[in-house]
Order: sequence, then structure tokens, then C-alpha cells
Amino acid sequence: MKKLFGRIENLVILIALVVFGALLIAIPQYIVHVVPYVMGVGLILYGCFNLIMIFRSGDREAKPGRQLLFLVVGLVSLLQRRGALATIGVLWAILTLLDCAEEINEIYETREFHLFAILWMLVEIVLSVMLMHDPMEHFVFHMRILGAEFIVHSFLRWQAMKKA
Repeated sequence: MKKLFGRIENLVILIALVVFGALLIAIPQYIVHVVPYVMGVGLILYGCFNLIMIFRSGDREAKPGRQLLFLVVGLVSLLQRRGALATIGVLWAILTLLDCAEEINEIYETREFHLFAILWMLVEIVLSVMLMHDPMEHFVFHMRILGAEFIVHSFLRWQAMKKA
């Protein structure tokens, strides 16, 4: 019974991601107006929650710096509202580049070369540079790409769920 509820819960999440992805592709010009509010509140909650968990754990190896970054950017997003799109776009690009840097480090350490992962990383680097170059101009375009990613990842997860 627990397994059935887990599958239903996963299915609901996948359907929500597909619907949200489709909305990001179809009407990003309308969704972009609520992004500063959603991102602001989301980043503040995410940063606060993680900071609380880090400090409660007492783990001296934990790194709260990134959580403080999320908290500050969330506050700035709420204060700037529409003007925050440039800040959010640049942060989005920088976080994507940080993920690419971590993947490069992992490839270097493991010496495992996956062509698709390398190609996707190159695409992410180019898109990040575009977003940093002119965040306001490219933000809607990147929201459409994010919508497509949501849909693709949902179908990939669906395929993995069917196999399990």
C-alpha cells in the first residue's frame, strides 16, 4: 500500500512538472511577472530552512555561505520586484556555471568521459553566458528552455519509474 501511494505521489509531481513546463513554454511573458515574488519567497524559505538545519546539526563541515547567498538574493528579489529579473538571471547563470565546474571536477577526478554529459555542459555554459550578457533580453527565452527541461526530465523519470 505504501508503495502504491509513493507511485501516486510521484505521478502527481511528474504531472505538475509537465503542466508547469508547458506553461513556461506557452506563456513565459506572463509568468515572468511573478518570478521575483516566487523566487524571493522561495529563496528566503530555502535559505532559512537550510541555515536552521545546518546550525541545528552542529556539523562543522557544513557550508552555510551559499544559504546566506540564497537568503540575501531572495530579500533583494522581493525589494526590487521587476528589477530583480536581472539579478535572478545572473544568479541563475552563475549557479549553472558552478554546477558545470563541479561536473568538470568530477570528470577530472574519475576520468570518466560521457559524451552526452559533456555536450549538455557546453550547451549550459553557452546559455549561461547569454544570460549573463543580457539577462533581461534572454530571461523569457531561458524560461522556455527551463519548461522544456521540466518536461524532458519528467518523461525520463516516468520511464525510470516504469522500470522500477
